[in-house]
Amino acid sequence: MDINGEFYFDLEGGLNFQSTEHGKTSTGSFNLKVGDEDRVLTDAGEVWSIGKLDLAGASIPYGISVNEDNKIIYQFDICRLTEDELVLAYLNPSVDYGETWFWRFKRKGFNY
Repeated sequence: MDINGEFYFDLEGGLNFQSTEHGKTSTGSFNLKVGDEDRVLTDAGEVWSIGKLDLAGASIPYGISVNEDNKIIYQFDICRLTEDELVLAYLNPSVDYGETWFWRFKRKGFNY
């Protein structure tokens, strides 16, 4: 895992992204789906995610499910999206106890 990994969205020529981890850069495309029809609610009716982020060609830094033999993840729930922060989640469907992985990205230069 690289705490200094970076993830950039690029709209030049299409919906592209770039992911850098341990000095290695990968590129791919993305589809961001947010809106009322893309929200996911909990059983209690609370908002779990505001939409989905689908990736192709590459994934985010450390975008793997370690308990699924390091399977690369290409679809994420979007739990938070602001101009400063992106929080993604992946619910592992192969376990009964509800394992979930989270990734939190901040805009470069933004401080909490």
